[in-house]
Amino acid sequence: MKKILLNNNGYALLITLLLVVFFFALSTMFISSSLSHSRQEQTVDNSNQTVVAAEMGIQYYTTNVENLVALEAKQFTPTVQIALDEIKTRFNISMAEYYDGRPFSKSNEFYSVCRPFLFTTPPQFVELLDCEIDELKKLQPRKFMDHLIAANLASKVNLTERIVDDEKDLSYKISNIEFEITPADNDIVIDIYVEGLMSSQLTRKLRSELNIGSPDFLSVNKTPIISYSEEAVSDIFAPPNDTGIACTEPPSTTGTCTYTGTNLEAYLASIPADSEIVIKVVDYCKAIGKDSSNCNFSNFDGQDIPIYIKPPSGIVEAGNANSLEDSILYIDGFFDLNNMNQSSGNTIITRSIQMHNGVNLTDTTIVVMGDLDINKNKIGIVKWKESGSNNLIIGQDSKMCINLNAIDLVNSASFKDNSFSFDGNGKLIYYPRMTHDKLLPESPNQVIYTDDFEDFLKQCSVSMANIDGEYQMEYMETGDFDFDAFVNYNP
Repeated sequence: MKKILLNNNGYALLITLLLVVFFFALSTMFISSSLSHSRQEQTVDNSNQTVVAAEMGIQYYTTNVENLVALEAKQFTPTVQIALDEIKTRFNISMAEYYDGRPFSKSNEFYSVCRPFLFTTPPQFVELLDCEIDELKKLQPRKFMDHLIAANLASKVNLTERIVDDEKDLSYKISNIEFEITPADNDIVIDIYVEGLMSSQLTRKLRSELNIGSPDFLSVNKTPIISYSEEAVSDIFAPPNDTGIACTEPPSTTGTCTYTGTNLEAYLASIPADSEIVIKVVDYCKAIGKDSSNCNFSNFDGQDIPIYIKPPSGIVEAGNANSLEDSILYIDGFFDLNNMNQSSGNTIITRSIQMHNGVNLTDTTIVVMGDLDINKNKIGIVKWKESGSNNLIIGQDSKMCINLNAIDLVNSASFKDNSFSFDGNGKLIYYPRMTHDKLLPESPNQVIYTDDFEDFLKQCSVSMANIDGEYQMEYMETGDFDFDAFVNYNP
């Protein structure tokens, strides 16, 4: 029988060796994993730093571009004025051709969508002007963007790579600039591409979308400027929108009508409050139920409704005008007045005026526009009773306004005479500024000179509704841009 001998000493060594190999392999895996994770963290950290660098670049270059855009806007705005002057030139030429009955020589120069307005009525010339300006406004964003491109804006940006951290070799630089216009709202969009770099190898690119709200280079002041002329004075005495229709019963509340009855005061009282009607009369004395030889304006209430009077004889003999109230009278002729006291709320605009007895103005404005003969000689006059004292008093809340361009001062009374005086806050307003031995020198809040005809009319409560002003079109550069910047992290 065979005998088997067992010996375990060799297995212990083998197991020990296997365990050593196992733990060595396991530790190698852990070390490798740890090193890999460390490298990943370093990569992420580096990437984050390039993002931060790129963000710093976005902020820097966006501000840089905003400043350059503002500077280029100042270079661009004169071209807008040139375009506006061209509109003004062809607009004024076309108006002159229309009134002269000539064909329009500038037809093809107007924007195509505006051309139909050329062949319509004079009031629609304003629509033509509005159309031209609107079309010019629409073109400005595109023209400004073309200007930015032509000015090579990208080359004016500081393209030098800028260092953020020397030790880490961290920096940023601009890589590209692109321009576009959003079709919906006409905004200009400038795309600024910026790279964050580390060791000139690891990069991260961001894009700043710089949105410039539709720039308004053409904020136009096209309000007509009222300048003095003989025609402008004539327009003052012309009833606005006068179509020659007769006044009706019941009264209308708008437009101009001619009153031919004999009880104007009662007719005015029947007109609803806040109406915009204007009354035209030929024979004012007849209209108030008076005979021309015994016409008397006293105790008349005009209800603050404008009344335009053009007497066939050229003279309105008013007699007395005591206790005249709330009357707005445009007298295209000579206003002959005896006396006027205890009246209030009146505005009387006339060519010439003569006051035979005492006149004490209270809450009343008298405007003397004057007149010229066919040879352009001044024939308007301002007279009052010069014998005695205080025969003409400009009293509380009252004004006397004189257009010196059409007043014959030689045949007018002297404001320096003691027959003329002020009371309370009464004012004397002259247009234009001039010196004469019958005129008072300027005095604050009492004797006022103005060289601005429109200002003169406004101060003296004269309606300018019927005056054709001259269009002084000017652009007003605001210099304001609405900049909005958005960062795109995945350009």
